[in-house]
Amino acid sequence: MPKSRSGFRALFSSSSPKTTRQLKQHQDQINDLEDRLSSLENVYTKDIEVLKYIEEQRMQAEESKRKQFRQARENIRQQVWVDPKLRRYVELMGLDNFTTMTLVHC
Repeated sequence: MPKSRSGFRALFSSSSPKTTRQLKQHQDQINDLEDRLSSLENVYTKDIEVLKYIEEQRMQAEESKRKQFRQARENIRQQVWVDPKLRRYVELMGLDNFTTMTLVHC
């Protein structure tokens, strides 16, 4: 057993230039991989932030469209009840609000 220990020590002793060079190369490789990983984590984090921003913008656009549709529907409803001809037509035909809005758009 002492021989294997001394062999182990010789392998990792600072007096061995080949081993020191290999350790330095391995440490450089590890550092390079850590840098790459860090870079990828930064890109991943930025991608997540961009995706969140895009999702927020999409949600705001959908809400804006819903508001515009509600406003347009209310405007049509007001037009129907303000315009005596349209109101009379709707009353005579017994139309519901959806049909009325469709007719006004046409």
